[in-house]
Amino acid sequence: GNAGTTDTADRTKVKPKKNDAITSEVISETNNEPPIGEVLQNMKSLDELPTDLQEAFEQLKVAILNHKVTNFKEVDPQRIIHFLTTMKQIVLSSD
Repeated sequence: GNAGTTDTADRTKVKPKKNDAITSEVISETNNEPPIGEVLQNMKSLDELPTDLQEAFEQLKVAILNHKVTNFKEVDPQRIIHFLTTMKQIVLSSD
């Protein structure tokens, strides 16, 4: 085959790794997501956060939406979800 080449489509496919429990969890969570309009409507509560978090979340939302409209050609959406899950862990950690 093409051992030395990388197909763009291969980067965007969801490929759970044997030792990546987060990826498996993420895949099961994304099967029944609401429409994007509903999700964005729910984000209106960002104004309840301190300004620094509001701005950071807004920038992140725009960046994710920009990648979404290009069908995640530059990044595997599971990588984004992995980092978002890590951010959740930071918030919930006991340290």
